Amino acid sequence: MPPNRSFRAVARWLAPTAAAPLIATAVAVPAHAAPLVPNAPFKARTQAAGNRCLDADLGTITTLVTKVQLWDCNFGEQQVWNTRLWSNSTVAVWTRIRPNWCLDANPGGWNGTVVELRECNGSIGQQWQVRGLNSPYRIVHIPTDRCLEAAAATVGHNGSTIQLWDCNGQLHQGWATVYTAASAQPIFP
Repeated sequence: MPPNRSFRAVARWLAPTAAAPLIATAVAVPAHAAPLVPNAPFKARTQAAGNRCLDADLGTITTLVTKVQLWDCNFGEQQVWNTRLWSNSTVAVWTRIRPNWCLDANPGGWNGTVVELRECNGSIGQQWQVRGLNSPYRIVHIPTDRCLEAAAATVGHNGSTIQLWDCNGQLHQGWATVYTAASAQPIFP
């Protein structure tokens, strides 16, 4: 697909038809500038590992704490994320497969603090900001001012740990949107 296609063209290209049903495979999609859109579905793709996305682990999805990991981008609900604005203008990031569960990290977290899904409660550990004017964007944990990242040591593998680390501009801290037919508006390109 040519890199200059608009999002609408991408959505039409990805949309299932009677002749060509939607096949659950990962696709490369060009980046487009877009503002932060609260409560709009998106997939967060890492800049470091080609076609790997932020993923809620299906093996732990029904437990009190759900593992967040990097996994090959697919059309599963465990990779569809949304945002919710808290009253203090920070953002909660939650997954469609478990709608009242938000990205959470220890507010006193240090480098290597694991990011998990926990029940959304508005606590400081669930407060994030999306920073940057152009792709790649950084998802920053407010209380620690550290970036959401795929662990550098395992970024090339499915199951890579998602953690906090000092923001350093490395690709494994950069995130872009992967569009799906179900996702009409990106949160960031």
